[in-house]
Formats: sequence, C-alpha cells, structure tokens
Amino acid sequence: MKVKSIEIRGIGGIESLDIDFNESMNFICGPNGIGKTTLLECVAHSFSYYGSNILKRNVSSESGSAKSIVEIDGVDTPSNISIENFDPNKASQIRGLLNHSPKLLSLKVTRTFGYQSLDAVRKDANKNRDTSYQEARIQLRSATLVNIKQPMPFL
Repeated sequence: MKVKSIEIRGIGGIESLDIDFNESMNFICGPNGIGKTTLLECVAHSFSYYGSNILKRNVSSESGSAKSIVEIDGVDTPSNISIENFDPNKASQIRGLLNHSPKLLSLKVTRTFGYQSLDAVRKDANKNRDTSYQEARIQLRSATLVNIKQPMPFL
C-alpha cells in the first residue's frame, strides 16, 4: 500500500497544497507552522472512520478537504475526507479507508496540543462613557505620577 498523492484544501494553516509522493521515500521538513503535522494528520485521517477534533478547517475557508490517492494491491483507491468544524470543541465526522488502516505506518513526533477553554480571559464589558470616565479618574488619583521626561534611576 502506498499513498501516491494528496490534495489539501482549507485545513489548519494550509489553504491549498498538492503533493505527488515519491515511490521510494519522502522527507517532510521546514520551519514551524507551515503545516508539516497537518499534512501527516491528513494522511492518517484518510484511513480513519470516526469523529475527530484533531483536524480543523482553515479559519478563512468555509470547509476543508483532503483527497488522497492510495495504491492498494495495485489499484488506485481514492480517500476523500471533509473537515467542516473550526471550533476546537466540535468534532468533524471522518469517512476514510478504515478497512486498510492496519497497513498504515505513520512516523511522527507525538505533539498533540489539546484545546483548553480559558474562562479567566473574558471579553471586556461594555461600559458607558460616564463609567469609563469615573474609572479613569479613580486610577489617576491612586497612581503615583511620574515625570516621563526625567530619566529613571537604575536600581
């Protein structure tokens, strides 16, 4: 079994990528953030059949897709997966080549970052002009005024 090619559209940081793999060996390398892990996850997800929240659609795309051609027992077999969700808490339903997943060998560094909601960071409350003015006055009264034109002494 060989993955012959893959077309990725709108997944993770990848807007559009077409790769025809070499029959012998392929190296995937480059700087952080260009989509190396996304590429490997797209190949791996081509052989899965479940809900996954590992792959996310690109923020500027309405949907994402990964279309691969896999040679299985001499026959080119397509695998088409679709990624609809951007929300890290929602899974996309993957319908890949599950029956052939035992033949898949994936080598990568395990570096899965789980999404964690931060309840402590919230959107600023909407305030009217009078409330903002009063808060600014209180802050100015309590702050030590410093002449910014004078050099600060080093401690």
